[in-house]
Amino acid sequence: MPQPEINGRPGVAILFHGCTDITIFRPLRYPHPHIDENSFATLPPTGYIRTTVPRIRGKKYDYASYTTWQLDWHTDTPLVFGGTHHPRIPSQTEREPASTERPQRFALKLAANVGNSRMGKALMEKLIDEAIYYTVHLSSVQGEAVPKHYGIWCGITDWDVPVAISIMQWGGRPYLSHIKDTKDDTLETRKAVLRAYHALHQKAGIEHDNHSAASDGHILYDHVEEKAYIVDFSRAFPGHKCALRMPLFDEYPGIVPDPVFGCRELLLVSRLVGMTRNASYLGDPTGRMQAFVDQYFEEHPEAESDVEVDSDDEVDSGDGVDSDNEGPDGVDREDEVDSAE
Repeated sequence: MPQPEINGRPGVAILFHGCTDITIFRPLRYPHPHIDENSFATLPPTGYIRTTVPRIRGKKYDYASYTTWQLDWHTDTPLVFGGTHHPRIPSQTEREPASTERPQRFALKLAANVGNSRMGKALMEKLIDEAIYYTVHLSSVQGEAVPKHYGIWCGITDWDVPVAISIMQWGGRPYLSHIKDTKDDTLETRKAVLRAYHALHQKAGIEHDNHSAASDGHILYDHVEEKAYIVDFSRAFPGHKCALRMPLFDEYPGIVPDPVFGCRELLLVSRLVGMTRNASYLGDPTGRMQAFVDQYFEEHPEAESDVEVDSDDEVDSGDGVDSDNEGPDGVDREDEVDSAE
């Protein structure tokens, strides 16, 4: 479906925090023969996106600060705004009417000064690489296991700086640092995380392979949509053939060997969210876990001498990571986007 047009050309209208004028941005020309603006999720047909105050690593920046960002600072992190869609652009003299519907929410990652800054161009290249990856490898699971990607849009800002803006669906708060082991960490929340990984494996054939404590923002949970999303595919690889054997959404008192469970990553995530206890299956008094193991070895007798249980391995939970509330995709998750004004 084609992107909406503004004045006869594809465009998106954005009102940045602290600005008085709405700016029109046009789609990037991608360095890929089969990708253009219509390769991405379609933006709302009318209206504009209004952003919240931006952050970098948990710190807010007012208009005076962020409009000079990347002109005076040296950083390889994009400036990130939350954003909400407003259905129509009000005139200078009228107040925008209140809407009874919850607005569509976005995360906007901005690379500034892309025309003549080495840092700005490098950041734009990172955004382009991410956008192409989402289109080539993740199109089948956007909005289900990963946030939707709306493409990269370019233009001159209200403060007269050329920028490239990556627009994505708002994914929610980091599960590991903000939700895990709190009252919001319900059984349904944990199942939502597993459901996202399962879709990533089954529909996209992607193994995420990024579960270190330094990546505590790679699992997001949106309490409005009641869905989990996965981000940061810097270590992912395609072509995964998921061989899951055991029921994924059950709670288990101990860990079976990886081949018995069928998928090492899904077993790791099950442990990570607390669906599988970090203990040996041999301690299960019901014998259910032993039955899974016995069945596997009956079907694969040649594997019995080679299979070990890694119950002594620790699963990174994200504890001890700096609490800057910023995910690996650069999106700060401290505030809810739907509070944008």
